[in-house]
Formats: sequence, structure tokens, C-alpha cells
Amino acid sequence: MVAAIVQNADGKTEVLLVPVTHSSPEAQSGAVLIPAAVSRHLGLDDLQSYVVTTEANAVSWDDAGIIPARPGKNWAYGHLPKGLYEDIRSAMMERLRQRTLKTAKRES
Repeated sequence: MVAAIVQNADGKTEVLLVPVTHSSPEAQSGAVLIPAAVSRHLGLDDLQSYVVTTEANAVSWDDAGIIPARPGKNWAYGHLPKGLYEDIRSAMMERLRQRTLKTAKRES
């Protein structure tokens, strides 16, 4: 899931990606449940999904691993409801404040 899009000083675009998983979160893990209705809206399967807010990967927009939702037509699976977005954002911002957000820069 794209958490942020950043234009670097060199003009290249990077995206900050956060994982979405089916694994049940451990207590106090910071994972946010994606409600079933939102999962359906995004085209995810019927299993419970969670956004992991404790880690993120920075990748170049032209990374071969970034694949459109519908090649040649659409890059987005859909938008999150404002409340869910704010829950994810708040959890990630708290991790940033605590300096506990694990980040990695993935090279293409």
C-alpha cells in the first residue's frame, strides 16, 4: 500500500510502501485491520487483511516491482475511507515520533 509519494531533489519520484498482510497482528503490533467492506472495494480476497504500520519500504517509482492494478489503465486499487487512512497515518506518525518505524530503501 502506498503511504507517501516523494519527489527527490534529483527529480526522481519515490514511494513509501507499507505491507498488507493476512497474518494476525500480535498485541501492540501497530497493525490496522482493513474492514471487510474496504477489502472488497479494493479487490482484496475475503481473508482478513491488516496494514502493518511498523515498517515501510522506500522504492523508486520506476521500480520493476511496482505493477499497476490494471496494466495500462489504472495504478490504484482504490482509495481508503478517511477514517481508516487517518488510523494508519496516526499509527505511522507515532512510530516516527518514537523512532521505531523500520524503513528500508529498496534498490531497483
